[in-house]
Amino acid sequence: MNINGYIRRYGKQTFEELPFNEVDALIFSELSYINFHLVSPTTDNPGLPPVALKDINIGDPFAFYRGSVDAVFNINMVLLMRRSKRFRDCKVGLCLNVFSKENINQFFAMTIFLPNGAAFVAFRGTDTSMLGWQEDFILSFQEKILAQQQAVAYLAFVQEYLPERFYVGGHSKGGNLAMYSALNSEESLQKRMIRVYSFDGPGFRKKGTEYSCYPRMHPKLAKYITKNDIIGMMFNVLPETKIVDSTGLLFGGHDPFYWQVRKDMPAFVAADGRSESSKTNVKVMADWLATMSDDDKKLLWKFLFQVFSRRNNVYELTMFGLMDVIFSPTVLRQYTPEEQEKIKGMITRLRDFYFSETSKRRKKNREIKKIMDEQEDRMDQ
Repeated sequence: MNINGYIRRYGKQTFEELPFNEVDALIFSELSYINFHLVSPTTDNPGLPPVALKDINIGDPFAFYRGSVDAVFNINMVLLMRRSKRFRDCKVGLCLNVFSKENINQFFAMTIFLPNGAAFVAFRGTDTSMLGWQEDFILSFQEKILAQQQAVAYLAFVQEYLPERFYVGGHSKGGNLAMYSALNSEESLQKRMIRVYSFDGPGFRKKGTEYSCYPRMHPKLAKYITKNDIIGMMFNVLPETKIVDSTGLLFGGHDPFYWQVRKDMPAFVAADGRSESSKTNVKVMADWLATMSDDDKKLLWKFLFQVFSRRNNVYELTMFGLMDVIFSPTVLRQYTPEEQEKIKGMITRLRDFYFSETSKRRKKNREIKKIMDEQEDRMDQ
C-alpha cells in the first residue's frame, strides 16, 4: 500500500496511541507541495495561531493544489487526513513562499503542529515550474544555492514559535534543504531537533561528514532513497541510507505515492538494494559531471534553459520539448565557436557514457547467464 493506504489503515489511531514514524514524516513532507500559504498563517504574521487541517477553508481547489506533481493524489490525501482521527487536528502555520525568476529561486516552507505537542518543519521539493528545475541544476556547479540559505534562515526565524522538540524534513530538493538547514543551524537549535528526514533528496558538493557538527547530528539524520533511485544518489550522500521499495520506474520511483508501506506495521517496505538500472544511471551521471568544470556546467545550464525558455512547467516541456530540441541549433549559433564545441561535447559525452555503461551491463548479464547455464549442465550430467 502507499501513503494514502497508510492513512486509511492507521488514521483511527492518535499519535499517543501510535507514535510518530517515518511514514508520517513522508506524508508531512508531501503536504508541503500544497499551497497552504493561501489558507494558513504565514511568516508575515508569525504570531497568528496555526489552523487545523479539519478547519481549513480550501476555497479555490485549483489554486490550492496548483504546482504539485501529484495534485490528484494530494487531493485524496488531504481529504483522508481531514477525516482521520490521527491527522485532522494537526495545525499548519508559519508558511513562507518565495518564487523569483530574477533570482532563480523557488522556495517553500511551513510548520505542522502535532496534537501531541511536537512540530514538523517541512521544506518543499521542486514543483512543476521550469524555475524550480533551473534551480536544481545550479546545485551541480554552486557550493550553495539561495534556497539552502533560506532554509537555514527559516529555521532561525521560526525557532521561537516552535515547541522545544521538533522534526525537520522534506522530499527531493526539500530533503536536501532539510539536511542542509540542520547541519548549518546553531548548536542550540540542533539539540532541539528530534530527527531530520531527507526523502530521496540529493546530497551536497561538500560531504556531510565534513561538517564539524556531523558526529553530534549523525544519530538524528535519516536519509531514504528508492531501489530505482537516481536523484537521491546524486552528489555526496550520507554513509547510511535506507532503501525503500517503490513500484515507480526510473523517475517515477521518486514519487512518494509509489513508495511502498508495510501492511503489518507502520514502516516502509525495505528493498534488498538498488537496482542495476539505478546503479547504471547514477554512475553515468556521476562520470559525466566529473568531466566538466563548474564553468562548463554553468554554460550547459544556460544553453539548455535557453532552449526550453518558452516552457513554463514540466508538462509543457513534456508535450513540446521535442519541438524545442529541433530548434536548438538556432540557439547554439548564439554562442562563440569555442562554446559551441564545449556544449556539443558535453551532450555527446552523456550519450557515450550511457551507451558504454549499458553495454557493460548487458555483457555482465550474459556472462552471469553463461555461468548459470554451465552449472545447470553439470548438475544434469
